[in-house]
Amino acid sequence: MRVISPSQEGALHASSCPCSGAHHLSDLAYLFHLEILAPLDPAQTRLADEVIARWSAFARTGNPNLPGSTTWPRATPLDPSVQSLNPAGVTRTDFATEHRISFWRSVDR
Repeated sequence: MRVISPSQEGALHASSCPCSGAHHLSDLAYLFHLEILAPLDPAQTRLADEVIARWSAFARTGNPNLPGSTTWPRATPLDPSVQSLNPAGVTRTDFATEHRISFWRSVDR
């Protein structure tokens, strides 16, 4: 299993949406040309190309890694890091820390 965390920086939104950060469906503009979403800027276009190439590689081989790209390791129970997809670059991040999971778990009680 491989896990991603959609980045809040550079997230796309509908041109009429006052949204900020990553939100439901914001990743679709990286895969499809949708009229409802604002056009991609050059950095977002490069990220879209990488996302499509990684999804295609995964569909063909079961492995999303590409020559010359940041390695996307398999997720393990002992590694809290996930792949963060961002127009500024693809990096590893600690999902639980970045999304303040401990706080949200305390609110849910």
